[in-house]
Amino acid sequence: YRAFEVAAADLAPLARPDVPLVVPEGTDRRFAYPLAHRVERLLVERRPDGPHYIVGSVGAAPPSGHLVRESGGFALWRVGGAGGGDR
Repeated sequence: YRAFEVAAADLAPLARPDVPLVVPEGTDRRFAYPLAHRVERLLVERRPDGPHYIVGSVGAAPPSGHLVRESGGFALWRVGGAGGGDR
């Protein structure tokens, strides 16, 4: 569990506080919950229309998203959308 906490601490400062965190089905929640707690947000599984982050295992980037950072086997992607773009 410590490895999940370290990865969450590494990725949390990169997530803007006003952008939702989306967790794809099958993502290890032992990682996703520490990250959500650090950024004080709920996790959602349904992608919103606007910009959002996708939190998942390291692998192929989601369509139209770009990798922000990988840490501890997990990755944070930024996906643009209506009213906002990739940073």
